[in-house]
Amino acid sequence: MRLGYRRGRGRGMGRIIRRSMDMNMPYRIPFKPVPTSIIPKIDKEKCTGCGKCKEACSFGAISMVDKKAVIDPALCRNCGVCIPACTFNAIS
Repeated sequence: MRLGYRRGRGRGMGRIIRRSMDMNMPYRIPFKPVPTSIIPKIDKEKCTGCGKCKEACSFGAISMVDKKAVIDPALCRNCGVCIPACTFNAIS
């Protein structure tokens, strides 16, 4: 009997690797914030204008006006990523 790859039986390395990944490796769901119907509010007194919330927003809904963050409700998708990005707890 000959050892090695046997044609037509689906025993190629690609299939072996795919099968081992499916069976042995746990699948981890990437973090996706759950959208809500409430637009985050910014406390102007706590906001320092650091811009971390603006960097975190992937929709471009946060802009800086007079060194304070402002959320555009038309662009905001209510994902909530900006809330933990603010280190001063100015967004709730």
